[in-house]
Amino acid sequence: MTADEPSPDSAEQIDGADIDESGSVQGLGDELLDEFVAAFPETHAEIEHGQRVAFLPAASWAKAVKWCFDRGFLQLSDICAVDHALDMQRLARGSVQLERFEVVLNLLNLEERLRMRLVAEVPESDTKIASVTDLYWGAAFPERETYDLFGIEFEGHPDLTRILLPDDWQGYPLRKDAPSARIPVQFKGAPKPV
Repeated sequence: MTADEPSPDSAEQIDGADIDESGSVQGLGDELLDEFVAAFPETHAEIEHGQRVAFLPAASWAKAVKWCFDRGFLQLSDICAVDHALDMQRLARGSVQLERFEVVLNLLNLEERLRMRLVAEVPESDTKIASVTDLYWGAAFPERETYDLFGIEFEGHPDLTRILLPDDWQGYPLRKDAPSARIPVQFKGAPKPV
């Protein structure tokens, strides 16, 4: 790789893309992302590691997921969260307000062999976002896991309860501000302490 070539770890600027006054990329040269940004102007879209990625506020989440579903993204690959408590000065994503939490949804369009990643910015003061189980039943367990470990509530989820931790567990262990904990584990047949 020469100094003139983009790093494979960076977001790509597509040929034909224009940057407006706010620094947002316009006309990405990718028809699908151009349509997405036209439908959701409050978002920021880019090609990252060869995948289409759209960053959006939590308020746009449900409509954006439905838009993807209607365009053939019928398989949900994963849904998870990221806590940026120690990384609040990360790179800006166009005009999208960066928040402490991100909910990340990876979708596949198998018919056209396309991938799409939606990243919703979820504020620490209101850790609620719409559930996507009405479109993707396979999101039920990953949404419960995200709730269990990060405390992000998926509104409209049919059974938003803990899935990995005991029901009486206090806190959310994958949050960056969660204290380190140690739970003694007794194994069957283990020698008794002397």
